[in-house]
Order: sequence, then C-alpha cells, then structure tokens
Amino acid sequence: MGRRRRCGQSGPEADPSPPQALPQDVSGSQKTANISGQTDSSEEAFSPAFAAAAEWICSLGHQELVAQQTPEALAARAFLQSQGLAWSAIGGLPLGIIGNPSQLRARYIDQQIGPEEAIGYWLDDPRLNRVLVGPVRDGDGKLITLWARSIEPGRRTLLYRHPWLDRVGVYGREHLSTVGTKVVFAVERILDALILRSHGIEPVVAFGRRFDQVPGESWAVLCTGQLRSLVLLPAGYHVSASIFRGVRVQVERLIDPPEVWVLPPKRMFAPLGRMAAMLKSAEFAEYVRDRGVALLGRRHAVRVVKSISTKHSQGSVSSGQGQHYKARIIQTDPANQRVIDGARNVDWLAFD
Repeated sequence: MGRRRRCGQSGPEADPSPPQALPQDVSGSQKTANISGQTDSSEEAFSPAFAAAAEWICSLGHQELVAQQTPEALAARAFLQSQGLAWSAIGGLPLGIIGNPSQLRARYIDQQIGPEEAIGYWLDDPRLNRVLVGPVRDGDGKLITLWARSIEPGRRTLLYRHPWLDRVGVYGREHLSTVGTKVVFAVERILDALILRSHGIEPVVAFGRRFDQVPGESWAVLCTGQLRSLVLLPAGYHVSASIFRGVRVQVERLIDPPEVWVLPPKRMFAPLGRMAAMLKSAEFAEYVRDRGVALLGRRHAVRVVKSISTKHSQGSVSSGQGQHYKARIIQTDPANQRVIDGARNVDWLAFD
C-alpha cells in the first residue's frame, strides 16, 4: 500500500478540481474495523471529544438553518431551493449552515462544551465561512467526518475534513441496513442525494465524486449484503456517458454483483435535483424505470435504442434477418439473461 494522503478532496459539485484540504492534524485517533470486519489501516475513529464537537456543529448548524433567523440561513434556503430541494423536508435532513466559524468556535469555548483543540480541528479553516455543512456516517451511523459546500455563487467546491476520501467513502450508508431487495439510487453529489431525499426518493447514496473515480473498495462496500439492484443517476444531461464504462469494469469484479442500471445523461431534461423537484417521488421512479438502461445484469428488461436488424426469439436479440426494433423493451427470461447484438451487449448501444 502507498502512503495515505491526509487531506480532504473536492467533489463533483463542479468539474473535478485539485484536492481541497481542511486542517490535517488528528488527535486521539485509533484503528477501527471496516464493514467486512477486517482492520483497515487507512480508517480512523475520532476521539469522543472530536466526534462530539462535530455533532455539536451539525446540531447548531441545523437549528440555524431551520430557524431562518440569520442572513446566512436565508441565503442557504434560497440556494437549496434553486437546486430543487423541497424546503418542507428540511427538518428531517442532516444539513446545516455555518455562517461565521470564528463566532461558532468562540461560543463552544465560552460554554466550555469541550477541549479547544476539538472544535479547532473542525473549524480552523477560512473557507468554512457561509457554508452548508453535514455529517458523513458509516453503515452503523457513526460519524466519519464532515462535508461542507459554499453557498456563494461561483464557489462550488465540496470540502471534506480528513479522512473520508482516504476511507471507503459512501455517503448515506446508514440508511441501507433495512433495504433488503429494494432498489437503491446512487448519485455523485451529496447535495443531489439530499435533494432526492427531500422529495421522498429513497434510499439514495452518494460518492462525493464522479462515478468513474470511485474505487473498487467503495463499490464492494455498497454492494455487500442484500442489495440486488442499483440505479446510477448522473448529475445532468451534460455528463459524458463514457464515465459508466469504468463503473461496469469495477462492479463486474465483485463476487456477487447486483444489477446495475443507468439513467443515460441524454435522457435527462434538467439537472438531477431539478428533475426530482419537477417529477416528485412516484413520477421520478417511473421516469427512471422507463428510460433506464442495464449496465450489468439483465433480469428484468433491456431497452434497445438504436435501430438494428434483429430477430426476436426467446428473450434474445441477435444480428441477422428480421425486423427493425427501436426503443422497444425486450423482456428477458431469468434462464436466458444475455441479449446480444453480434458480439456486443445491446445495453451499451443505449448511450446515444
């Protein structure tokens, strides 16, 4: 293993950019077990004081955002609603606002809530002025780190406090313990995950980076257990469909991969958050189901988009004589799950 980076990174809130590090000193850390029960030297648990300080920041930030009594909270609401978030759901979302980190730190110290180094670990960074903030948790709900995003126009870089991106990073894992065989939506941006949740579109997880930048370890963690179907939702129609090719390679390497479906970017009529706001929960699920494309696994249906000369026989499509099928759903039999166009999988033709 190479040397581990001790820093945060920018996520895909804008185009990927150089890593954005928050302060890097860690106090009172120790090794913890990952989801497989094996100790990973890249995973660290914060001391109780550091974790408590982070929870305090999230709690106060959430209260301020919900109360709408400060200019920063009002600006945050305007920003979130412009992105598609349903404000009526804000009380149940793990989201807050940091208006002035210096004032927040002074309040923590004056009230003697905990050691000064604990609050300093999280707040000693000038970029945390006027930012949304929220927790990142593991599958058991234990805090891993905090994420932050500026509400200022033109400052869209996503920040993480060490060490989330050094660990197996999947935002929203704490909501998957009771998923069973239910479909799970996966997005790149944490903000999009919160927006979908605000409209009742759940369960949804986020990687905090582009799909093609997600390491195999993260896919393995997400796809363990009873998860049988995963739907990848790109940030918008501007995204290149080529990013999903690397995803397929990573997921195919898993021992028991789930079905993986993709909503092709060119089938989106708006950025993801605004689509969710316009369609709501039931219509959104139907829209994705009708326009989704199989990336891995063909147990239900495959949509063929490009006109090809086909012969329809027992759930398979092969090159040869026959009729032309365009945008037709071809139901597949569980015993005959492969759909072929010559030597290629037809589902790849859907990225038009």
